Amino acid sequence: MIPFHTMQAAPFLLAALAAAFLALPRAKSDPEDWRGLAVRVFAYWAISILLLFTISARFIPLVALGLVALALAPKAPAQKIAFYIGVVFAVPSEYQEYVPFPGVNYLIILNHAKVLALVLLLPLCVGGGKAAASPSARGRRRENGIWRKADILFGIWIAIVAILDLRMTQTFTNSLRHFADIGLELVLPYLAVRRSVRSMNDIQIVLWGLLLGLLILTALGLLSGLQNWLHYKPLGDNALGWTGAFRGGGVRVNVTLSSILLGQLMVVCMALLFWRRRVADQPWLPLMWLLPCAFVLEATGSRGAILAAIVAVGGLVYFRTRAAGTRTFIGVGGASLLAITYMTLQSTGFDAVDEYGTFDYRQQLLETAAVKIRQVPLLGDADYYDDPLFEPLRQGQGIIDFVNGYVQVALGYGLLGLGLLLASLAAAFFGTAKGTYVLMRQNRTHGEPGAGFALGIALSSLGVMLMTVSFVSYIELFLILLIALNVCYTQAALTEKRKAEPSLNPTEAGEPPAPSRRPLAAEAEREPASVSPWPQGYTPGRTGWPS
Repeated sequence: MIPFHTMQAAPFLLAALAAAFLALPRAKSDPEDWRGLAVRVFAYWAISILLLFTISARFIPLVALGLVALALAPKAPAQKIAFYIGVVFAVPSEYQEYVPFPGVNYLIILNHAKVLALVLLLPLCVGGGKAAASPSARGRRRENGIWRKADILFGIWIAIVAILDLRMTQTFTNSLRHFADIGLELVLPYLAVRRSVRSMNDIQIVLWGLLLGLLILTALGLLSGLQNWLHYKPLGDNALGWTGAFRGGGVRVNVTLSSILLGQLMVVCMALLFWRRRVADQPWLPLMWLLPCAFVLEATGSRGAILAAIVAVGGLVYFRTRAAGTRTFIGVGGASLLAITYMTLQSTGFDAVDEYGTFDYRQQLLETAAVKIRQVPLLGDADYYDDPLFEPLRQGQGIIDFVNGYVQVALGYGLLGLGLLLASLAAAFFGTAKGTYVLMRQNRTHGEPGAGFALGIALSSLGVMLMTVSFVSYIELFLILLIALNVCYTQAALTEKRKAEPSLNPTEAGEPPAPSRRPLAAEAEREPASVSPWPQGYTPGRTGWPS
């Protein structure tokens, strides 16, 4: 039975949800399906709050939300992806249930992301969503190599992760569960997005769905910060307690996500608000949302999120700069500034900026991880967590906090896995940059390049934030979705470029080739008559010899 003091949080959360819906940055030019998507996303969040805060058995709300998702999801593939991205954060990732099965300990660990993957994403991957490639499209694959490389690199990385994880000591049923989790949490989201998001219109409606979900999180985070109330903490045994941990003498803001991911999502929300401001009926309304976003970002108490915000500003300058040399200078200068700052703090000590000693812990983690990586450099060690080398890093809670996602990947999958992940991120990011510059050169509306700005900023800020946090909460899922969306944007931008260029081959436009009709004058020029050896006016056998 849900305690009454826990149920009391539901009315406040529903009120914050209603306020966010009324303050949406709408536009008269929005298609009808955009407005319908907003109603569907907000309705799903409201139903999730009612189920989570009134029913104690976790299996019932998870199954019920799967049925609700089936009922509310749009039919169009891109709109279904937009709905999925808008509602996937409605339930904490730690809210899960062990599904029993005869003969084994349990069948699968069921959570909200897996439920949505089964009911929304699996039909998109199995039933279709990808248009058949025409012969001309197949012939242009070499031109689109920049986004195809990202697909290939990411696919190899997923395969490496799936295979190397089998080195862990586990039973056959655990191996099956492992492959099921990889498929539901990594493969299905990527494939569904890549198969369903095909055009620039698809990109923009998916970003609208993401913005809806982030505005809801902003409203709930604002409520939590103002009330100083950890609304979602009672839903977990002890899994959600750390999301409301104290920092600087105050309670961190508490929603369905970890504090650091919530802070990074506020950075993404700000970027999307600038994208939305170009078409909103009241341009000041998206700017008004920036204040709650900044409040929630600060209330998370996450320095990694603050670093992501700084990187986002640099990313915006990078994307809006057209000169290639200037972009290179900005990138190299920013990396050099970060390195100089770190080396300065390392030589003078971190006490002035870190009263909790977390910087010293991170430095010790990097040094210890470097020793471990030198022992197994290529493929890593699946059981690195139990290595006695890391025992000095064990904290008072009995855990070793690997506060660096890249270190986590390098330890578990070696430099091969780390290199593939970094290559996938780089291919997706620079593909988006290329697509954005292509649209800017065509003098497109601000909506299409602005979508590229938002996606590039989101990916770069999350990539930098991974240096300060491990793969917890929805971080891994959000990373997968961002890589897929950036690759989709690159493909859509290059498609728009080809549409704008005059086609030299009429068969690519579906027209039959015109018959070859060579002008007589041109034919005469190309094939001049041979010079006769006889005098002019004399034809042998017909005329006499000219006098």
